[in-house]
Amino acid sequence: MNNINRLETENIDSLIWKFSLPAIVGMVANASYNVVDRIFVGQGVGSNAISAITMTFPLLMFTFSFAMLFGIGAGAVVSLKLGEKQKNMAEKALGNAVFLSISTSLVLSFLYYFFLELIMRFLGAKGEILTLSADYLRIVIWGIIFQIVAFVLNAIIRGEGNPRIAMFTMIIGAIGNMILDPIFIFGFRWGIKGAAFATVLAQIISAIWVLVYFLNQKSYLKLYFKNIHLDKTISKQIVGIGFSPFIMHIASSGIFILLNSSFLYYGGSTAVAAMGIINSTVMFILMPVFGLNQGIQPIIGYNYGAKQFTRVKKLLSRGIMYASIVCFAGFVLLISFPNDVIKLFSSNDLKLLEVGRHGLTIYVLSLPIIGFQVILGAYFQAIGKPLKSIILTLTRQIIFIIPLVLILPHFLGLDGLWAFAPFADYLAAVLALIFLIYELNNLKNKSLLIINK
Repeated sequence: MNNINRLETENIDSLIWKFSLPAIVGMVANASYNVVDRIFVGQGVGSNAISAITMTFPLLMFTFSFAMLFGIGAGAVVSLKLGEKQKNMAEKALGNAVFLSISTSLVLSFLYYFFLELIMRFLGAKGEILTLSADYLRIVIWGIIFQIVAFVLNAIIRGEGNPRIAMFTMIIGAIGNMILDPIFIFGFRWGIKGAAFATVLAQIISAIWVLVYFLNQKSYLKLYFKNIHLDKTISKQIVGIGFSPFIMHIASSGIFILLNSSFLYYGGSTAVAAMGIINSTVMFILMPVFGLNQGIQPIIGYNYGAKQFTRVKKLLSRGIMYASIVCFAGFVLLISFPNDVIKLFSSNDLKLLEVGRHGLTIYVLSLPIIGFQVILGAYFQAIGKPLKSIILTLTRQIIFIIPLVLILPHFLGLDGLWAFAPFADYLAAVLALIFLIYELNNLKNKSLLIINK
């Protein structure tokens, strides 16, 4: 049985976990950067330092949008060229992706360096928060080139068909960050600058790992210096494919600017710190769902194309079941131990503990229903209906959020800001449920049509 045939013959549960586990491990490792930084900074520096890192998040998200643009685009182009047996063109795409990554990273780094305080003031930082965030970013910006190059090359490694190597890239960086954070923050007493140095060095380690992979004999594709230049045709393909997630990520960055300024207005720096803690914790809980999402997509896509609609329905049902189990377990954990979660990040700040505990118990109310929305979005991408997937994503992450963030605090104050997530998710869930019912009926009808032929 070859690797392709097993997609429509092998046990569904076994397939899902074989394809999803590397992505889950990698994404959990990647998410640990935010969580670990906030834990060590909160315990070693204080809640204002957590607020400062949270205020920098929209800028770092905007920066990472370019990694998504070149990484997702180049990974898809490489897979396409390899499928067409054009190894030479795949290696040209690899070289172009490296060129785009390096040149864009350098431009962003220099712009941030010269306009850093102006940018942070625009993002809402002031006083001690501005000072701390500037201290953090002045170091982190020099790791941008390594972060983007590592992510882009990692996406190409997946496109080449080596998800395990890609997984180890993220694990190595995450472990490096976990080891260096306490050494620099507590051992060397560098405070928030220590967290920044740890992040940059971890990104350098990840970048070296992927570069060595493409420069030695282990990779199928090789990185040649002659290919590291701008090829307009290939670059247009890369940017064209990666443009959709690029725009979505930039939009999310804008949402976080709105959130940070709103939390700062209604709850001060303590509320911003609490939001940073809660958001990074919830995202960490959701990483297995996003990994499951990545793993199940190619299996669904192949079986849909092979007209195995009964199997597709089972895959969709199992994916939703596993995602919902993860989300419900995370909900029970967070709602049962809100004090312990906040204390993990800051054990001495009683005000942060009070605000964070209260905010967490409201914010996570939508967690049990997020899993099926995420999997359903992946399903529509896999079967070639991206519009429905985009609609589901936009309603959850942008369309419902903006009016809710602007309106709810006028009536509920700070509680209105904590409640925007449950309101947005439950509104989006209604639409997702309609899509799901329609699609399950659609699959049933397609299966009956094949049986009757």
